[in-house]
Amino acid sequence: MTISTKSQAIALIEIISGDAYGGKLRSFNTTIHTLNLYNKSDRQNKRKIMHRRINITLPDETIELIDRVIEKGDRSRFINEAVQYYIAQKSLANLREQLKEGAIQRAERDLGLVEEWFDLEEELWHRNEK
Repeated sequence: MTISTKSQAIALIEIISGDAYGGKLRSFNTTIHTLNLYNKSDRQNKRKIMHRRINITLPDETIELIDRVIEKGDRSRFINEAVQYYIAQKSLANLREQLKEGAIQRAERDLGLVEEWFDLEEELWHRNEK
């Protein structure tokens, strides 16, 4: 069932909680996902951010560590920020490694260019000094 208006959501909540039937339906298990939970907007960049619910498994120690660091109900935001930071750091490390490999590959060529031009540069330097 798709709920597209606030009044539909309120009506569904009343039915589930039993308020629409005089409080007779008290134990009814369900999960309600609202559109606002999954479609959040980034006000700074004026774009919609889609959220997706996933299931992950973490060791108890990791969960306890997360719960010590953040407020209750903020795990998703914290894990998102941690993943974004980790990916950014990995990208920087990969870029550094690529730059290093490129410099090593070009080192012999660069040294050859320096040797070729050194004598000419020395000659011009001495001419300008006179």
